[in-house]
Amino acid sequence: MTPPPEVTLVDQPRVACDGASGIAAALGHPRQYIQIDDAIGYGECGYCDRRFVLRGGVADRDGAAAHGPLGGQGAPDHA
Repeated sequence: MTPPPEVTLVDQPRVACDGASGIAAALGHPRQYIQIDDAIGYGECGYCDRRFVLRGGVADRDGAAAHGPLGGQGAPDHA
């Protein structure tokens, strides 16, 4: 799994993204409201792929915030 281009830790399960940190608003990135899924602990913007990780959630552990819920492994370890 390719890591997202930017990961932002947040304290609320609902966030807004307008791409302002690296993408000019004039380039067509409308404000998107993203509801973070409790089961995976993060939400992603459909325009800029920024990942919003809920602080203390399931994705905010062991580097999972940068690589997805499986820590970039691609499949769970059943050993």
